[in-house]
Amino acid sequence: MPVDVAGFAHVNLNCRELARSRRVYEHALGLQALVHTNPAPQDCRAFGLREPGQWDAWMLSHADLATPGCALDLLQWLRPTPLPHAGGAPGQLGLRALGFEVPDLDGARARLAACGGRTGEPAKSPGTGALRCAAWDPDGAPLWVEAGPRARLAFVELACSDLERSLRFYAEVLGLEAGTPPAQERVPGAWLESAEDGDWRQVALGLPGDAGGFRVALTQWERPAPHGVASAEPHGLGLYRMALLASDLDRCHAELRGLGVADLVAPVWLDLGPACPAPRCRALFFRDPDGTCLEFIEVPAQP
Repeated sequence: MPVDVAGFAHVNLNCRELARSRRVYEHALGLQALVHTNPAPQDCRAFGLREPGQWDAWMLSHADLATPGCALDLLQWLRPTPLPHAGGAPGQLGLRALGFEVPDLDGARARLAACGGRTGEPAKSPGTGALRCAAWDPDGAPLWVEAGPRARLAFVELACSDLERSLRFYAEVLGLEAGTPPAQERVPGAWLESAEDGDWRQVALGLPGDAGGFRVALTQWERPAPHGVASAEPHGLGLYRMALLASDLDRCHAELRGLGVADLVAPVWLDLGPACPAPRCRALFFRDPDGTCLEFIEVPAQP
């Protein structure tokens, strides 16, 4: 039986300058800054750091808070300072790109450029038919921007080396469901900043019963071939981890251990700082078969 997942929490994106990146995701892509986390230096070994760490971050989400979704954890590391961007290349394993929906694609492209980002030319996705463009934020993090009914973080592209193995992991361990059979898609080279087109096999995964909600675009690249390793540096620029919600981390830890999940760390308490409405939270870190960092955040019990 999979772990009892209560929902998606956030996808973490490390940036160089928080104020600059916040303008991109608020002004250009329509998210709202909701929660500020700014803790003092603390033990961050659970993240993978060998020294005390400190960050400044905002949680951003879509405007309709009554609709479930997934937040963007936009984070600037203060200690240690951010490492150069190392991910995002086509075929690179791990969390590769964020996918956004916007009601005005042309307007979003213009605002992205004004905020220091870049965009490619819009075209229909060969796989879904949606009008989309490739884009890059000021730090070079890859984005997909699609025309949609409202502004929201719609999906994250997660590249794996063996699609069938990863599908089993996310179904058997996290209970995510595939919305469609694996789709083959050719990706224009211009969208990849490449001289040649690419090819991938991709499946959209979501929580049971959450039609139209946030998705994990699980992707196995065929050309270029999968390469590298998922980011092991929590303070490297770009995407690092994806967090989900659970109600009992001790039970999750035992269940994950029983399912043979590797690199499992015991649950820890994290300080989130005085600006956060809940100044502490409990978290559990682990990795998928390709080393992508995943996290459970404990949902506080309601009276």
